[in-house]
Amino acid sequence: MKGALPTALAGLTTLKRLDLSGNSLGPPFCDDLAKLFERCVHLSHLDLSDNEFGVAGGKACAKALPKAVALKFLDLSGNNLCD
Repeated sequence: MKGALPTALAGLTTLKRLDLSGNSLGPPFCDDLAKLFERCVHLSHLDLSDNEFGVAGGKACAKALPKAVALKFLDLSGNNLCD
């Protein structure tokens, strides 16, 4: 599944809002976030709550954020990012 979501969204370059909450995406999804941000350059609202990212996923999300040039809202609640 790794890489599937950014590939699927590749043609949606004008996407502004995306709700992926409650999908149990897990830490591997976070490794693909930078690709998502590169392809969806207008993405301003992203809900990734309740996806079981954990600390490793949280670190990967943080690394991807510089690519999120239009992002104004990001929900990472319910992902066990810290104790």
